[in-house]
Amino acid sequence: MSLLNVKDLQAGYGKVQVLFNGHIKVEPGELVGIVGPNGAGKSTFLGAIAGAVKASHGTIEFGGESIRSKNPEDIVRLGLALVPEGRAIFTDLTVNENLRLGLTGRREKSGAQKAIEEVIDLFPVLTTHRSHQAGLLSGGQQQQLAIARALVSEPKLLMLDEPSLGLSPTVIQDVFGVLNRIQDQGTAIIVVEQRAHLVMSIAARTLVIREGHVRATLLREDAQDEARLAAAYFGTGEDLE
Repeated sequence: MSLLNVKDLQAGYGKVQVLFNGHIKVEPGELVGIVGPNGAGKSTFLGAIAGAVKASHGTIEFGGESIRSKNPEDIVRLGLALVPEGRAIFTDLTVNENLRLGLTGRREKSGAQKAIEEVIDLFPVLTTHRSHQAGLLSGGQQQQLAIARALVSEPKLLMLDEPSLGLSPTVIQDVFGVLNRIQDQGTAIIVVEQRAHLVMSIAARTLVIREGHVRATLLREDAQDEARLAAAYFGTGEDLE
């Protein structure tokens, strides 16, 4: 049984429909990428899965259970965590306080401090800043804090929306290197990214969303096929689904 199974998902904001045909399957421990142009519906897709955006049609099953009608807090406690675009950390709170907020999504209340320490080990850059205000961190440090806070809840599936946004190439490599370590520990990951080649280099497969529809599924080796990637990304050929 797939960890996440989404079919025919439609979602939007008020009367404006943004996502017309969202579908994805994620297996336990799998890393799947999602790419596409600006405004294609990628963030709406993740938001609808996480319960932050209302879905108007379709099915969302997580661990074999329908979660489409559940609120975001209950979805987090089932083991699905979202790191949104822009990180959404609490800048007036310290790094430690931000991490402790992630504990509210844990299924098990025991072992909370151990979970924080294990997460900190993944992000050594945060170690010396634990008592610092989060707003004083660099962009890369804030992104790592946002991921760390999500991991404190010990999710089965971690979803990240544009984790490389605003980061330098060196910091991007650091962040994506941590994603490999998170996956190695058994956590499934969905990564939404503008940088198609970057996410395709680490994902088992990558979905291309364009104009609210999933148009193609690309494999890691397709990153070297510029014509195929352009056809999927910009619509310069037939859809590849």
